[in-house]
Amino acid sequence: MTDCPPGSHTINLKTGKPVVNSSSDDIAARAFSVFDAAFQVSLEGLCLWLDDGLVLPPFPITVIFPGPSSYDETDNVVRIARADALDWDVVYHEYFHYFSRECAFTDFNTGPGGTHDGSSAIPTHGKDKGMRLAWDEAIATVMAILAQLEGRAGTVLGIPKPPMPGTGDRHFGDSEGNTWSWDLETDGQTLHYSDGYGSELSIIGALYDLWDTDKDNCGWQEALCTDHLSLKFHDIWSLFNTGAWDDVGKFYNYVSGLLLGADPNLQPLFSNLFVMNHIAPLAYAPAHNSMHSTTRPPTFSWIAHGDSTPGYENEEFTLCIFKNGLNPGKLVFTKSNLTTTSWTPTKAEWQTITRDASSTPRYDWYVMGWNKKTFRTPPVGTGYGAFTSNMQSFQINPSIYAHGMMGCPNKSAALFFNGFPLEVDVSSSRYPFHGSAAGTDYDGDSIYFRLNGEFFLEQSKVVVDIEMYQDPGYSVHIRTDHAEAYAWNEYFYDLECDLTRDTSAGCVPIWFAVRFTADKNPAAPETPDVIRQSWDTDKADKTVSTLGLSD
Repeated sequence: MTDCPPGSHTINLKTGKPVVNSSSDDIAARAFSVFDAAFQVSLEGLCLWLDDGLVLPPFPITVIFPGPSSYDETDNVVRIARADALDWDVVYHEYFHYFSRECAFTDFNTGPGGTHDGSSAIPTHGKDKGMRLAWDEAIATVMAILAQLEGRAGTVLGIPKPPMPGTGDRHFGDSEGNTWSWDLETDGQTLHYSDGYGSELSIIGALYDLWDTDKDNCGWQEALCTDHLSLKFHDIWSLFNTGAWDDVGKFYNYVSGLLLGADPNLQPLFSNLFVMNHIAPLAYAPAHNSMHSTTRPPTFSWIAHGDSTPGYENEEFTLCIFKNGLNPGKLVFTKSNLTTTSWTPTKAEWQTITRDASSTPRYDWYVMGWNKKTFRTPPVGTGYGAFTSNMQSFQINPSIYAHGMMGCPNKSAALFFNGFPLEVDVSSSRYPFHGSAAGTDYDGDSIYFRLNGEFFLEQSKVVVDIEMYQDPGYSVHIRTDHAEAYAWNEYFYDLECDLTRDTSAGCVPIWFAVRFTADKNPAAPETPDVIRQSWDTDKADKTVSTLGLSD
């Protein structure tokens, strides 16, 4: 074409038809495919500049075909292999290697180049180079796919992308030769080589989740970890351009810091994306929204994540517990210098955490983790210098109480128990309760007792052991009563409990009743009523006309 005379000319060119997986089809047809892809993606780059308020087109880029698919930063050249000519994903990817360097306002991409396969690049290239390589490859892939999916050239410039096979979806891959494909939505979370902050696949998943509208989650029933964010392509480009964030740790730390400054309650929404893609820790116990007592501390547990390369996982942690929100003023407890992935508060620590639970019983918590090998990831600076887990909530119910009594038919109760706090063990669906107090015996004499009981939620069954003593020091033992009862109406009782007891009171079948309330001292008669009962052996019918519970 260089020997054409000056002036306007109409040139008619006709090529053969490209054939997938052919090494002998018309190379001119493949060359035009590369030209079309390069032209279309350059329009997408122009739209990013226009959205930035710039009117000049991006800096020129030379595209050479055929050649091994790559971007040469030294010569500012994109090369596309013959086998990639029909894979517009590849052309777009190589173009955004160029665009993220030459058309950016900051040095957020300093990728060194090198071999990569989606897994962690740290074993091959070391931490610094491996992280920058993974970041470089991930942003080129994500920008390539988002440019196709949003198609700003069509809406802004009126030049839509032609319906090229294999484009305009969330998959990135190669359709010829050794074919492969990544699903940007799922593979960062599920493939075995989604290895963390040194893995381009994990970073791809987190950045794509920052854009998409799918509300996927981490797949753990016990954990609250859902993708609620959906930014525009240009918004993500603008975040890239805020500083020299040339690896995912630096980028995460900066955006996390922005959110913490704006509204700390938004920060977990961003962190969730990195939890789901194996970079930030995954908090899973106590289970989200689980119920706990003030007397039995739960164990807090999480998965470290970070990078799967030995020595590069998140290795040091700080656990933060807030009361009803994540603002700094809501912080009630911090546990630092943790080097394992679980922690159980001491009773003193748990009392400190739950001391004001009666006013607002909901607590929120997360764990922050980082790696210190070679250099700290994420670095200390604009954010906390840590990857933050998903936020979990738990509730404290300091007012689950057991009230009950035991006695003989037609007699006052042998003893009463009122206001024993229940300890909750959610892992076994059991509600154990215990305590010690004074009551009255059948004849109204003082009796001192220790009670240990357990409510089995699944069976609706209560088991109680009551040790009775003559003195408040629990030294003169009278007897121990054992009762097992099943649910009936709102109470738990049985007319013929399985008992081991002293029967000298003259009534072998004794009755037992217990109920659970949210009040420590519910309204009750001043003196205990006598339980009046009828027992129909033919119909096996139990009725209770009056049951009074009192101190």
